[in-house]
Amino acid sequence: MKTLALLLLMVPVVSPAQTLAERFENGTEITASEWQDMTRGRTVIYQSFGVELGREYYPAEGNRVFYQFVDGECIEGTIAYAPPQFCFDWQSYGKMCFQHKYVDGEIFIMGENSIIFVSDIVTDPFQCTANFMSALDHPLTFAELE
Repeated sequence: MKTLALLLLMVPVVSPAQTLAERFENGTEITASEWQDMTRGRTVIYQSFGVELGREYYPAEGNRVFYQFVDGECIEGTIAYAPPQFCFDWQSYGKMCFQHKYVDGEIFIMGENSIIFVSDIVTDPFQCTANFMSALDHPLTFAELE
């Protein structure tokens, strides 16, 4: 399931989404400072075609980021900005780069031939299963990290 969620980010944009792809091309780039202002200490929720793909938590400091799959398992990574792309280096999944843009007042993210939607950015932390770190005996709430 986790691989499926990440693979959905690579699914080619099909003909009905071409209008969105064209709109994305004309969208407004989100800068690193804008993204940090929106996400630091918050959770970003991603969707594709109305299906939640997962969530990312950005601690208040640093370049760490945590992704939670829909089954509750998490991975840790780092984020770097290499204009015009944000590049994530995920444990076990490697590096993935995306453009972040405002399109018609909403936030969309484009990877290799795919577009995902930021459905919400919330202050609520999420919990990860103990598989996140082998040393954990209980679910981790990211508020505990800060």
